[in-house]
Amino acid sequence: MQIDDLIELFETKRYELGIDEALDSDDYASYPPALKALTTEKAHSATSGLSTLAQGDAQGITAALEMLIEADKRMLKRIVQHQNTNQHQKLVALIKSALENKRKIFLLGCGASGRAALQLEKILNISNLHAIMGGGDTALVAAIEKFEDHREYGIRQLHQAGWQPGDLVIGLSASGTAPFVNGILEHVANNSGSRGTPCAILFLNNDCDEVKTNSPSHPLHKEELPIEYYSLNVGPNAITGSSRMQSASVAGIELGDALTKATDREPSSSANKLIEALERNKNAIKQLHELTNLEAIAYQANEAVTYIADEDIGLTVFTDVTERAPTFGVPPIDNLNTPPSDSSRYAKAFVTVRAKDKNDMRNTWEIMLGRTPRFLNWLEAPSTSTEHSLGYDFKVGSEKKRGCYSQNKEQHYLEIKKDKTYFHFYYDNKEISKIDIRGLNLMQATTLLKMVLNAHSTTLMAKLGYVAGNKMTHVQPSNVKLIARIVRYIWELITVPNTKDLTRDQCETIKRKLGNKLTHIYEIFKQEVAVIKPGESIVLRCAERLKKELLEYQPPSLSNKAMAYFSPAAQQAKMNAAAQSSSQIVFGAQR
Repeated sequence: MQIDDLIELFETKRYELGIDEALDSDDYASYPPALKALTTEKAHSATSGLSTLAQGDAQGITAALEMLIEADKRMLKRIVQHQNTNQHQKLVALIKSALENKRKIFLLGCGASGRAALQLEKILNISNLHAIMGGGDTALVAAIEKFEDHREYGIRQLHQAGWQPGDLVIGLSASGTAPFVNGILEHVANNSGSRGTPCAILFLNNDCDEVKTNSPSHPLHKEELPIEYYSLNVGPNAITGSSRMQSASVAGIELGDALTKATDREPSSSANKLIEALERNKNAIKQLHELTNLEAIAYQANEAVTYIADEDIGLTVFTDVTERAPTFGVPPIDNLNTPPSDSSRYAKAFVTVRAKDKNDMRNTWEIMLGRTPRFLNWLEAPSTSTEHSLGYDFKVGSEKKRGCYSQNKEQHYLEIKKDKTYFHFYYDNKEISKIDIRGLNLMQATTLLKMVLNAHSTTLMAKLGYVAGNKMTHVQPSNVKLIARIVRYIWELITVPNTKDLTRDQCETIKRKLGNKLTHIYEIFKQEVAVIKPGESIVLRCAERLKKELLEYQPPSLSNKAMAYFSPAAQQAKMNAAAQSSSQIVFGAQR
């Protein structure tokens, strides 16, 4: 979807997303109501200093890793408290009933939630359990345009997967507001025949009341629909708005335990075991600071890194590396059927999965997913085709076909090996650390690996400058939700005095001059996104422009299209207004 089409779609939802909501007239420090409502979009109070630590020396990198692991421990403790509730027991009962009645169970989601569903499907290997990711299995590697924001795409994909009335559908959405997921659940609720046992469940990480308040069109307002809402609020993610962190872990742990109990496999709490494992591996996690630093040095020297993973953990490692693209704005893995992207400006890693049997593309996909890949092959979405999808080749040795080799980059290898007792981390054949997994089943061990890799890759990207505080400054406006997040990020960077270059007085001045709405920030975003260069941060570009405009009255160097905003007439009008009142500012004619 082109950015102009995406902005047109966003225009229809901007009120619901809070862009037109006014600030409290006498409290400039407060957020617009809609933007401060959702817990999953808030900043984590304990990780605000992440980027400062990560950009320091070895001690700082170690402290950043520990900060992120502590956020995981707090999340795990909340899960332990929740698993004793009636809500958890009801979820187990619904799953058990579906399995006993030979009904299919569909786990579905977009982005990080969809990858969590794929992980559960592979590891648990329950015959009637089917995972659906928005855009099909291809979206595991690279986001498929249009899917997350369109309800009709979800319904079509559900039917293509073989859903029948009476099957149990569990939608995963950290915010609880994904149109793809909610469209499916409403469709299931309206077409499941019997109104007795619910056949649709929404698993979310926000309280239902805040979602209902924030989203006027949400299914929560339709109380007649037989949809169960499973809310497990564990607080904000360690990186603001990044559901790949704690939100995806919560979904994997809570649903994994429920599915395990429903099949009478293992009744113990994974959260308790993971807390013990994180404590036991404190020193091993600290040693990973060397790995983080080595990978950062490679990218700073314009060199390449390829991850190599064993079969059992290939999907976990692959997920962490590929999620760097949507989270931090680096390009996705190269597709061998398309021209290689210019990776010279980016911290771009690759992944290969070691296969025991034949080493070809389709077999490697099957090994990683634990089943035959499901590509959608929709004519109107060419990137969902089998041919295009198999161009994402991650068998061992495929890294030599990618763009980094044509650019003669030096290649480094980060290898993760699993045995019965440890995950071993190697960098260029040198063992850096090993993580103790004794006493954990495969689901628990891969969840532990996910948390460790999340901490490593997030600290790495913060060290390389892709994070400010605990905000993803290079996030790309690839869907409606992310445009709203970008506007909020810009607001926070210019109004909260926790950055290096803004004092509290300057932040108060900016808030006062911006007035009562976020509309102006959004208008600046629309102008800048049309002229931004590849690899540049739209968040930082807009923030810098606003700081110059509101504090110095000196326009930045912009393209001709954006320069219309700073016409001489507009500049003179602002100067005249500033002379009359230091507490008001008149913006240019272009709105």
